[in-house]
Amino acid sequence: PAERGKIIYDHPNDQLRMGTAGSAATKFYINSTGQVGVNVSPSMFLQVNNNLTGTSETDKRIAGFYKTYASSSSDREGYIHLGSFSDHYGVKLGYYNEGTSPNVHNTGFFVSTVYGNQGITNHVKRFVIKSAGKIGINTDDPARKLHIFSGSTGHPLVLERGDNSHTQIEV
Repeated sequence: PAERGKIIYDHPNDQLRMGTAGSAATKFYINSTGQVGVNVSPSMFLQVNNNLTGTSETDKRIAGFYKTYASSSSDREGYIHLGSFSDHYGVKLGYYNEGTSPNVHNTGFFVSTVYGNQGITNHVKRFVIKSAGKIGINTDDPARKLHIFSGSTGHPLVLERGDNSHTQIEV
């Protein structure tokens, strides 16, 4: 029978490789600097290569991050946290399940940030796209197709020409 799996320490390249399938092709790499690769020898901290060439939605997916459905409205959010510190600062890219059951797939998207010394619970949603297509800037509940909330100060929208005149319209 053909090879079904392998684990190899590649000493010349200083990396651990694992493989599966009929030819036991390498599918997973870890190198000496801690870089991880899936379907590719990594050149950055995490590198994932989708080798599928099909046109189905499944073939187009590179990665999936999933969270088990929760029945309470306070637990319908999931996010990826990007930051430069090991603590809670940075940006959250996330989703919010707007449905009321696991069979309702109304999912919105958000970007939230922290400012100053705010903690992890103080991330503020700065940009939201609801499942119905409404976009909110500084509001997580847009009332129209585009809803910009500026609070009590300043103009919420500035339109500026890109030429040397820099003409502006403030709304």
